Amino acid sequence: MFCMSIAFVLFVDTAQAQKAGKRDKVELVFHQAMNQRSLDSVKRVFQRKNCRISYLKTSFNKEGRLHYLEFRVDFGDGFSGSAGAELKGQRFGFVRDYRKGQTPLIVGNL
Repeated sequence: MFCMSIAFVLFVDTAQAQKAGKRDKVELVFHQAMNQRSLDSVKRVFQRKNCRISYLKTSFNKEGRLHYLEFRVDFGDGFSGSAGAELKGQRFGFVRDYRKGQTPLIVGNL
Protein backbone atom coordinates (compact mmCIF):
# COMPACT_ATOMS: atom_id res chain seq x y z
CA MET A 1 0.00 0.00 0.00
CA PHE A 2 1.23 3.50 -0.85
CA CYS A 3 -0.19 6.49 1.00
CA MET A 4 0.68 10.15 0.68
CA SER A 5 0.33 12.51 3.61
CA ILE A 6 -1.88 14.94 1.69
CA ALA A 7 -4.02 12.62 -0.44
CA PHE A 8 -5.29 9.14 0.10
CA VAL A 9 -3.84 6.92 -2.61
CA LEU A 10 -4.19 3.17 -2.51
CA PHE A 11 -2.58 0.66 -4.86
CA VAL A 12 -3.71 -2.89 -4.04
CA ASP A 13 -1.92 -5.86 -5.57
CA THR A 14 -2.23 -9.54 -4.80
CA ALA A 15 0.86 -11.72 -5.09
CA GLN A 16 -0.56 -13.14 -8.34
CA ALA A 17 -1.03 -9.64 -9.80
CA GLN A 18 2.48 -8.62 -8.74
CA LYS A 19 3.98 -11.63 -10.53
CA ALA A 20 2.07 -10.71 -13.70
CA GLY A 21 3.16 -7.07 -13.39
CA LYS A 22 -0.46 -5.96 -13.05
CA ARG A 23 -2.47 -4.05 -10.50
CA ASP A 24 -5.66 -5.23 -8.75
CA LYS A 25 -7.12 -1.93 -7.58
CA VAL A 26 -6.24 1.77 -7.57
CA GLU A 27 -8.08 4.34 -5.44
CA LEU A 28 -7.62 8.09 -5.05
CA VAL A 29 -9.60 10.29 -2.68
CA PHE A 30 -9.34 14.09 -2.99
CA HIS A 31 -10.09 16.15 0.11
CA GLN A 32 -10.27 19.69 1.48
CA ALA A 33 -6.79 19.69 3.01
CA MET A 34 -5.19 19.45 -0.44
CA ASN A 35 -3.59 22.44 -2.15
CA GLN A 36 -2.24 23.01 -5.68
CA ARG A 37 1.09 21.49 -4.75
CA SER A 38 -0.48 18.27 -3.51
CA LEU A 39 -2.66 18.04 -6.65
CA ASP A 40 0.46 18.36 -8.79
CA SER A 41 2.20 15.67 -6.74
CA VAL A 42 -0.72 13.25 -7.14
CA LYS A 43 -0.73 13.90 -10.87
CA ARG A 44 2.98 13.00 -11.11
CA VAL A 45 2.54 9.79 -9.09
CA PHE A 46 -0.23 8.62 -11.40
CA GLN A 47 1.67 9.59 -14.56
CA ARG A 48 4.40 7.18 -13.49
CA LYS A 49 1.68 4.50 -13.32
CA ASN A 50 0.54 5.32 -16.90
CA CYS A 51 -2.61 7.05 -15.69
CA ARG A 52 -3.42 10.60 -16.76
CA ILE A 53 -5.21 12.97 -14.43
CA SER A 54 -6.32 16.36 -15.76
CA TYR A 55 -7.65 19.10 -13.49
CA LEU A 56 -10.33 20.84 -15.53
CA LYS A 57 -11.39 23.34 -12.86
CA THR A 58 -10.15 24.03 -9.35
CA SER A 59 -10.90 26.61 -6.71
CA PHE A 60 -9.24 27.10 -3.36
CA ASN A 61 -10.25 28.88 -0.14
CA LYS A 62 -8.34 31.82 1.39
CA GLU A 63 -5.89 29.40 3.02
CA GLY A 64 -5.11 27.80 -0.35
CA ARG A 65 -7.00 24.59 0.43
CA LEU A 66 -9.09 22.77 -2.16
CA HIS A 67 -12.71 23.91 -2.26
CA TYR A 68 -13.90 22.70 -5.69
CA LEU A 69 -12.43 20.21 -8.13
CA GLU A 70 -13.42 19.07 -11.58
CA PHE A 71 -11.10 16.41 -12.99
CA ARG A 72 -10.73 13.77 -15.67
CA VAL A 73 -8.88 10.48 -15.31
CA ASP A 74 -7.76 8.24 -18.19
CA PHE A 75 -6.18 4.86 -17.59
CA GLY A 76 -5.21 4.41 -21.24
CA ASP A 77 -6.95 1.04 -21.40
CA GLY A 78 -10.38 2.19 -22.53
CA PHE A 79 -11.50 3.26 -19.06
CA SER A 80 -11.78 6.97 -18.32
CA GLY A 81 -14.17 9.33 -16.60
CA SER A 82 -14.66 12.76 -15.15
CA ALA A 83 -16.41 14.36 -12.21
CA GLY A 84 -16.68 17.64 -10.38
CA ALA A 85 -17.80 18.62 -6.90
CA GLU A 86 -17.51 21.11 -4.10
CA LEU A 87 -15.58 19.27 -1.41
CA LYS A 88 -17.50 19.09 1.84
CA GLY A 89 -15.90 16.12 3.54
CA GLN A 90 -17.33 13.42 1.27
CA ARG A 91 -15.19 10.68 -0.30
CA PHE A 92 -14.58 12.08 -3.79
CA GLY A 93 -12.19 10.71 -6.37
CA PHE A 94 -11.97 7.46 -8.30
CA VAL A 95 -11.53 3.72 -7.98
CA ARG A 96 -10.18 1.57 -10.82
CA ASP A 97 -10.73 -2.11 -10.04
CA TYR A 98 -9.08 -4.65 -12.35
CA ARG A 99 -10.48 -7.72 -10.60
CA LYS A 100 -13.06 -9.90 -12.35
CA GLY A 101 -16.64 -9.33 -11.30
CA GLN A 102 -15.98 -5.88 -9.85
CA THR A 103 -17.15 -2.50 -11.16
CA PRO A 104 -14.15 -1.49 -13.32
CA LEU A 105 -14.30 2.27 -12.72
CA ILE A 106 -16.08 4.58 -10.30
CA VAL A 107 -15.52 8.32 -10.64
CA GLY A 108 -17.02 11.01 -8.38
CA ASN A 109 -18.53 10.44 -4.96
CA LEU A 110 -17.30 7.09 -3.66
